Order: sequence, then structure tokens, then C-alpha cells
Amino acid sequence: MPRRIAIDPAKCSPSVQHALHRLREAGVRFDLKTVHQIKVDDLNFYPAKGTIFRDGDAGALDQDGLDAFIRLVRPAPRARHGDADDAFSTTEF
Repeated sequence: MPRRIAIDPAKCSPSVQHALHRLREAGVRFDLKTVHQIKVDDLNFYPAKGTIFRDGDAGALDQDGLDAFIRLVRPAPRARHGDADDAFSTTEF
């Protein structure tokens, strides 16, 4: 999803501006849907209250706050060849 901003961030609250800054730093692609809502894939974050909603869910997630949102949406780090977590690495004997 491309980073699209249809809303002028200068018109947003300081909490939204701070969230946008942190998301950019974390390399997260997002949409600023309204002056109150940031969307990443199927997750929606409302910085003023710190609530996180998933599309289609009846209520907010148990996790809340900007740090939790970033943990949920941050791109997974790419494994380097030879890392223990690299599912495709093999050891030859």
C-alpha cells in the first residue's frame, strides 16, 4: 500500500502529527484517512485516544497506543542469509 496523504497533516492534532512522524521513521506505509484516523492495511489507529481497530471487528483491539500500533504494522525485518531464523537456510556437511 503506498503512503498516501489526502489530508494536510498540518491540519491534524499534535498527536496525529507525532504518530505520522513515528510511522515514517519505522518505515510503515500508511493512509491518513481523516484528521483523526491513520490506516495501515486492515488496521485503523486513532492517536488522540490510542485505540486500534481491525476492519470488520466490533470493538477495539486489546492493544492500544502508538507503540502497540507500530509493533502490529511494522514490516518484518528481512532475514539475512545464515540467520538462525532463516527458514530457507541449510547447513551442508
